[in-house]
Amino acid sequence: LLHGIGNTEGGVRASILGIYATGELIICKLKLENNSSLSYEIGGVRVYSKERVTAKRQSSQERVVEPLLSLSQQTIVREKGVLVFTLIIPKPSLTNARSLRIDIAEKDGERNHSLSIVNRYLVNAILIH
Repeated sequence: LLHGIGNTEGGVRASILGIYATGELIICKLKLENNSSLSYEIGGVRVYSKERVTAKRQSSQERVVEPLLSLSQQTIVREKGVLVFTLIIPKPSLTNARSLRIDIAEKDGERNHSLSIVNRYLVNAILIH
């Protein structure tokens, strides 16, 4: 579990369990914990590569990064349930001012999550062969 990367909205907590790299790919292991009495259905997952804003009135560039694969057998997190899934994305440009943002949207709902991963977590990802 990476401390400091998480979001809770409407009784559902999204967090990152781990970040791994193969050289050309980044693999993010994500966890959704539903502590509410309503089920949560994933409507979509989007990944962005964003340049950090350092000064006022400075524009920031944000690019959509298309996941190559999303590994999960289910898209619904039942009441009081947990879902762990994996996202595989191509390696983005990793300058010091860049970060990665993963947005998880609820289908037909308002419990949306945004997880920001700063550059140091990406550069220090666990290498797998």
